[in-house]
Amino acid sequence: MSNVYYTFQLDNHLKQAFFQAAKQSNRSNAELLREFMQDFVQKQTIAKQKISLAEKLSTYPHQAADVDFEFEREK
Repeated sequence: MSNVYYTFQLDNHLKQAFFQAAKQSNRSNAELLREFMQDFVQKQTIAKQKISLAEKLSTYPHQAADVDFEFEREK
């Protein structure tokens, strides 16, 4: 993995609060930012994979009565 450096502006109060929160959680600032970025990307990927029942029915070529759906049980 290659390193990429990213610079952006933020409010000094937010920066200090973030640094303090990272310190309290025993993580470096960079480590915590990477975790947030990974979580965000994962959530976006999952959201894109979800398709509503209405979307499935709208693309189904037959009458709704002929449709059989399998629902995944929450674990």
